[in-house]
Amino acid sequence: MSTVSVTATRWELGWELWMNDDHVTQSRTLADAAQQVRDYLDTEHGEIDHSDWTINVVAVDQPSWVGRPGRSNRCPCPGV
Repeated sequence: MSTVSVTATRWELGWELWMNDDHVTQSRTLADAAQQVRDYLDTEHGEIDHSDWTINVVAVDQPSWVGRPGRSNRCPCPGV
């Protein structure tokens, strides 16, 4: 079994779920966040069973990308 740490950031339509700078997904509710991360991982790495992975979700007030050098303060999500 593996563990994934996720930073959840609130936005107007739900939560952004950041696994790292390159892997992000979204969930309407925080309660559904862990399953959404598993679904995302299953899509990206279908050869691995993520059903028994531990997903640690931590909600924060400010996105991790705000204020980083070389990053805009806009959401990096397509279409946002």
